[in-house]
Amino acid sequence: MKAIFKNKWVYGAAVIAVGFWYFQGDSSSTSIEFQTGPLSTGDVESIVNTAGTLSPLSIIDVGSEVSGLIVELNVDFNSIVKAGDLLARIDDRDVRVLLRQREADLQVARANLVQEKANLLKAETDFEFSENELERSRSLLERRLISQTDLETSLSRVRSSAASLESARAQIISAEASILQREAQLEQVQIDLERTQISSPVDGIVINRLVDLGQAVNSNQNIPILFEVAQDLSKMQIEADIGEADIGKVSEGLDVRFSVDAYSGQDFQGSVSQVRKSAGTSNNVVTYTIIIDADNPRELLLPGMTANVDIVLGSKTDVLRVPNAALRFRPPGAAEATAQAGAARTFGQTTAVITKAGEDIGLQGDKLKQYVTTLERNQTELQAAIASSQNAGGGGGGGGGFDRTALTNIRAKLTSELQAILTEQQFAAYQAASATAAGGRGGRGAGTGDGLTGSGEVWVMRDGEPASVAVRTGLVDSQYTEIQSNELADGDEVIVRAAVLQND
Repeated sequence: MKAIFKNKWVYGAAVIAVGFWYFQGDSSSTSIEFQTGPLSTGDVESIVNTAGTLSPLSIIDVGSEVSGLIVELNVDFNSIVKAGDLLARIDDRDVRVLLRQREADLQVARANLVQEKANLLKAETDFEFSENELERSRSLLERRLISQTDLETSLSRVRSSAASLESARAQIISAEASILQREAQLEQVQIDLERTQISSPVDGIVINRLVDLGQAVNSNQNIPILFEVAQDLSKMQIEADIGEADIGKVSEGLDVRFSVDAYSGQDFQGSVSQVRKSAGTSNNVVTYTIIIDADNPRELLLPGMTANVDIVLGSKTDVLRVPNAALRFRPPGAAEATAQAGAARTFGQTTAVITKAGEDIGLQGDKLKQYVTTLERNQTELQAAIASSQNAGGGGGGGGGFDRTALTNIRAKLTSELQAILTEQQFAAYQAASATAAGGRGGRGAGTGDGLTGSGEVWVMRDGEPASVAVRTGLVDSQYTEIQSNELADGDEVIVRAAVLQND
């Protein structure tokens, strides 16, 4: 890729040639007044601005799971509480009545168990007696002292007593289960009794009280919130939204500077702790939520405050900087000349020069021949368009009668033909070399060790005429852009705007 930029003078020749032709013409009726601004050495800070709402890191909602009247209220707004402190108490008389009922039910269940155990003992005794009686009946039958009917009667008694024994055992199991059930019911009432005591689950400060003394609390459908307890106000967080155009610049760990209306002129510091990947939409703009952590040792920052946030993407001190307006400035007609030059990047080039440029982007064989033929044909078409414009009286003041539609068609045709010849990578290399030669503000490059990641141009007055100077750009803030150029120094004047004056 580096070899491509060695030939940037080839492409630059096209810009110079077309630009020279474009600016020629009759300027007797108007004149241009250029306003300049100085280059300076100073600080540049690149930021992304947004707004968000302050909140504690953790807010605990304290609610009630039982219904009743608030009969005791021990805290108010801003009360400092410890874990376990009693915040409020709900009328517990109904719960206590139910508690006694459940205790009585448990006692009844335990008494039933004792009775069933006695029944089991009786059933076991009856079964043992019936078995002994059966044995005696068999002995008597063998000696023919009783009839067969008497033996069968004894056997029937054994079976009946066995069934009674099994039933008694089942009643024991049922009685024990009843006790477990009554114990569970009692435990539930004991829990409800504890829940009438509303306690703080954490150390913190009561930032909101949503209940008054004597107010009825109804928890039948949902759990009502009685208090909001902030766990720690010495640390706060900001939840802010960033548009999709800027979210790619924001990452965890970036420094943040923010202010609140309550303390005008005072800045607070924080850092980005989380960039959430879930997208939202606000006014048809896709946004992403970021979380900013900030220390609040004096507790000046309060929940709910609106924070005006500056996320610091980068900052540098004592760098050469230029007013942003200077990088946006183009002399009248320069943009058109650059566009024309872009369509004729090979204007005035020899076949050898075009061939060398093709080889630099990796072409060879038939592909290289097609490339050379296409660019030579493009030169011919461009020269014909320029000649046609000049013959028609164009070229004066701002391009005159130049057929812009023809220029567009020539450029589109060249692009289409080159895309058919070149691979995607080769076409990108061709465009990069052409943009570098044209000297325009190209897009961001791969970056360098000094942090300069883009390119641009500024205009200065040389011998009474505006002249373009290519620069490398870095950080940008609301007023200045960091630049680097061997042709510029601190104090040089650059053109920031121009006014066209009508001559008398």
